[in-house]
Amino acid sequence: MKDELADKCKAIEKLEDELIEFRNLLDVRSIFLQNASEIYFSKLLDEKKYCGCETHSLNTMVEERKLHTEQKDEEVKLMERTRARMKREELELEFAKSREQMLTVPSSAMSSLESGIDLTDSSSHPGIVVALLMGLLQQQLNIKFQ
Repeated sequence: MKDELADKCKAIEKLEDELIEFRNLLDVRSIFLQNASEIYFSKLLDEKKYCGCETHSLNTMVEERKLHTEQKDEEVKLMERTRARMKREELELEFAKSREQMLTVPSSAMSSLESGIDLTDSSSHPGIVVALLMGLLQQQLNIKFQ
């Protein structure tokens, strides 16, 4: 019985040692998992910060490009308005020159101009011819301007 009791005590001691070893292994495993989780979450936070910085950088670039595009659109509109104004001024100047020429045409030249136009007694109405020619010129300018 003493031998049996001694064997049981040795078995109990062996089981206690194994239990202590398992507890130590569980502690090591728990520490390893905790460290792995901390490393994983640290990497996730770093990645999140990096993505946030990249997003901010890209949004800044988008805003800069949008602003640049708006500025260029305004420049284009300004240039188009300037071009239209210059064309209008050019046409108005051309119209004024033509008008001046029409008003300074000698009466003999007016008679030759009137002879090509079928008006009743057009020689007595040189203003009508001038008005007709001015109207035609104005129509041409309007067509060019449109």
